[in-house]
Amino acid sequence: MRKQSVKAFIQDKWQSTVIGLLAFAAISVLLLFNLKEIAPFVAPNELNITFEPIANILKNPVHLHHQIIQKIVFAFTNDQLLAVRFSPYVAGVAAIFSFYWICLVWLDQRVAVFGTILFSASSWLLHVSRIGLTDSSYLLLLVPVLGSLLLKLNRYNFKGALLLLYSGLVLIYVPGFIWLVLPFLFLQRKLIIKSISILKMPYLVLMLVSLVIGLIPMLYALINDISFIKIVLAIPEISKFAEMPSYLLQSISSIFVTRDSNSYLGIASIPFLNISMISLFIVGLYSLYLNKELIRARYLVGFILLGFVMNAISLGAVPLTAVMPLLFIVMAYGISYLIQVWLSVFPRNPLADKAAIFCIALIVGMSVSYEFLRYFVAWPHSQDHSQVFELGQR
Repeated sequence: MRKQSVKAFIQDKWQSTVIGLLAFAAISVLLLFNLKEIAPFVAPNELNITFEPIANILKNPVHLHHQIIQKIVFAFTNDQLLAVRFSPYVAGVAAIFSFYWICLVWLDQRVAVFGTILFSASSWLLHVSRIGLTDSSYLLLLVPVLGSLLLKLNRYNFKGALLLLYSGLVLIYVPGFIWLVLPFLFLQRKLIIKSISILKMPYLVLMLVSLVIGLIPMLYALINDISFIKIVLAIPEISKFAEMPSYLLQSISSIFVTRDSNSYLGIASIPFLNISMISLFIVGLYSLYLNKELIRARYLVGFILLGFVMNAISLGAVPLTAVMPLLFIVMAYGISYLIQVWLSVFPRNPLADKAAIFCIALIVGMSVSYEFLRYFVAWPHSQDHSQVFELGQR
């Protein structure tokens, strides 16, 4: 039986497996290329616990997965720079693969490819997933989204249920993320229960025990200091609530118009999205409006609005990284809509399909070129960059 299953796998899955491995290699090169030359020192804002005792993790388990990965990598490599930046790399890879599969399920393969290229090559993603900022934790929002989709596609799919549960367990240690993860768990509660109920008893017990063990650091931190709940929920002081409207406007401006200088995430006041991305986002919003009867369109817009609200309520404790991947999914809808409109104008022209792909490839290619120049050329030679990593050297 095992020989037959291996043979069947080789016959049916070898192409997709090879393509997946090549994609993983390309993404790894993108996220690790020239990293030590571009960011040669650990900067002050990077999460760095390499020399701290392990007991400190239990006392302050915020971004627990980030801390654990950092400790493990440092123990095996004794390379501080690699240890500090390995967790963002993992989050970046997980986000890119999840993004592709989400677009593949909701749209089609060519749109998924174009959208993923646009997403993975954005200077914003390169900044977040190539240095050790805790912002990278918020890229993992796409993982429970993917788990939710797997449950919807294949009812009683225990893989989707486990992906949703374990990603939820990881993300409750990320400040403010509980407000974004709980809706997924609540909306899929019946499918999750029915999916895991088909597991054999030993596996079910193992799963429940592992989930309980995963909650121990949270319980320990709350017992030691009940105010830790404020960090988890990302609740600011009441006196700062008046700042929320202005912070919300500032966050929206940072994405589309201009932003406050942040040396870790870009150059000067240049917004996160370029003009091509903004155009595709507007078209994507229009496409979602035309398909507003679809549940996924409502969920997507709803979670984007919830992300902006959480960013404003927490005064940045929940960063815009929680929203950005969803904006790129909207851009993928924009790409899909442009292709559909083009083909509706030329329904019988055999060259129309190729022309549409060429035009989209040109738009995406120009955007990627700009983003690469912005990150790999302009940022390392900017004054903002030198100030950050000179401080890191000190």
